[in-house]
Amino acid sequence: MKKHLLLVIGLFFLSVNSEAITPDSTLKVKAIQKMEQFVKLFEYLASPAFDLTTKAEIERTLQTEFLENQDVRLYQDLNFQFGHAQNIAALQYFNQLRVLYPNGAQLKSGEFEVSDIFYDEARDMYYLKIRCSRMFKGLNVMAKKEVKVNKMIDYQVKIMEAGAIKIEIVGNFLADGVVNLPLGMDKTLEEIKKTSIAAKADFKSENEAIAKNSNLLQSLRLKGEAYESLLDEKKSPNKF
Repeated sequence: MKKHLLLVIGLFFLSVNSEAITPDSTLKVKAIQKMEQFVKLFEYLASPAFDLTTKAEIERTLQTEFLENQDVRLYQDLNFQFGHAQNIAALQYFNQLRVLYPNGAQLKSGEFEVSDIFYDEARDMYYLKIRCSRMFKGLNVMAKKEVKVNKMIDYQVKIMEAGAIKIEIVGNFLADGVVNLPLGMDKTLEEIKKTSIAAKADFKSENEAIAKNSNLLQSLRLKGEAYESLLDEKKSPNKF
């Protein structure tokens, strides 16, 4: 009986300790989850399947849940071919998407290639680089031309700053070089000799955000399927 009790107590403390210590790999998993949600919402923002009210909700979600602020620079695949800047602020990107492509567009992102965790000493910020292909296609009504852009894109994704977990996109730009190299003079975890940055981290707010975003995505998926079904009905020949 005593041995059994000691075993139970030992397992209890092991369980508590396991829950308290979070491996760094968990940070990567959470960052990838949020990025998967981001690219899907980005796709829906461009899609012709949703009205302006729904797109306004998507835009608010992108700004509040995924981007560090509205000035985060995004790769400019909307108007770049016509002599405009290669990167523009997120708010400007959303405005141009709405104005230049009122009939919607196609925006697809490929599989992710994820870097190691890097450290920006100036901001006390840990981040990942997430690379993927991105295809944009649509009719630019101002230029009166069909636009099609296929590029490899890098996202700089913050996972922790000043000791607090916060997964946000802080930059987005054309892929350059090897994904597993830090930006500028930033360092790898080996260089700063920190082996477990996520230990005892609080993921509650990020878990809640991921759950909330999942509910929104489910709702949008159903709306998108209804739109596609309606299109199919219009395309099919009249049976009567």
